[in-house]
Amino acid sequence: MSTPVTHVLFEDERWLEVYNEKQRAFLTAFSETPSIPEAAVKSGVTSYQVARWRKHDAEFEKHFQDAKKLGIEYAEHVAWKRSLDGVDEPVYQGGQLVGTKRAYSNALLMFMLKGAAPEKYRDRVEHSGPDGGPIEVVTEVRRVVVPVQVDTEPLLNK
Repeated sequence: MSTPVTHVLFEDERWLEVYNEKQRAFLTAFSETPSIPEAAVKSGVTSYQVARWRKHDAEFEKHFQDAKKLGIEYAEHVAWKRSLDGVDEPVYQGGQLVGTKRAYSNALLMFMLKGAAPEKYRDRVEHSGPDGGPIEVVTEVRRVVVPVQVDTEPLLNK
C-alpha cells in the first residue's frame, strides 16, 4: 500500500493549460515514482510517447525534470521511513498466516546514510607503503628476442 503523495507538482499552474490530460497524468505519476515505465503505465501512455514529448517539447522536458526531482525526493522519503520505521512482514506457520513481524533494513539505512553524509559514512580505503609512506612502484621492462627461421625458398620459386 503506497503512502499518499502530498507535494505540489509545479510552482505555477501554467502546465494545467499547456499540457493535455495524458501529459498531466504522466507528470503527476512520475512525480510519485521516478520510474518512467511505471509512470507511463499509470497514466496510460507509452515510454516511447514520453521520449517523443521530451525530445520535441522543451517546456515538457523542464516539467519532466521537476517531476523527476520530486519523485526521487519521495523515493528517498520512503526509503528513510522503511529503514527507520520498518515494515510489517507476514508470518506463516503450517501454511497459515498467523501474524506479522516488524522488519527493518540495516543495509538500506547504511545506504541512505552514505548518500546523506558521505564524508562521515563513505567506505574509506587508504593505500600506503611501509609506515604510511608512499608506495614504491618498480617497473621492469624485459626485451625478449626469439630467433625465427623462415624458409624463403618456396616464396622465391613462385
